[in-house]
Amino acid sequence: MQGSYKTGAVQAGTASITPITRLGPLVRQRAGSRTGALVVLGLLSSDILLALAMWLTALALQGVLGRGSLSEIALASVVPNVVAWVGLRAVLGLYPGYGLDQVEELRRQTFASGATLAIITTFAFASRVGDALTRILPFA
Repeated sequence: MQGSYKTGAVQAGTASITPITRLGPLVRQRAGSRTGALVVLGLLSSDILLALAMWLTALALQGVLGRGSLSEIALASVVPNVVAWVGLRAVLGLYPGYGLDQVEELRRQTFASGATLAIITTFAFASRVGDALTRILPFA
């Protein structure tokens, strides 16, 4: 009679175990969200550093190929341009970008870059500083 248990006793014993197993996915999901947040933070940081590196490259090219250094207006527009680019990438779901196939990711990347260029150009000409900006600026 070693293996005989009453059904009521077994069900009562398993009922106390059930809530613990339900917490398993929640705990894993919270741990995954922390890891996902670190991935997004890393991607944001790398994009900001890439944008600033491109601005430094544009500054160097303007010094070599252009007629002097960039104007104060161009230098003041660095931060809003980077914010527009990173913001559009975030809105388009490119952070972290998991689950996107290569074609969709390229489409979204191209759209974010083109929309950023359109925003920069629109604000430059709407604020009537278009003549003070260099031609290389929108492509940096």
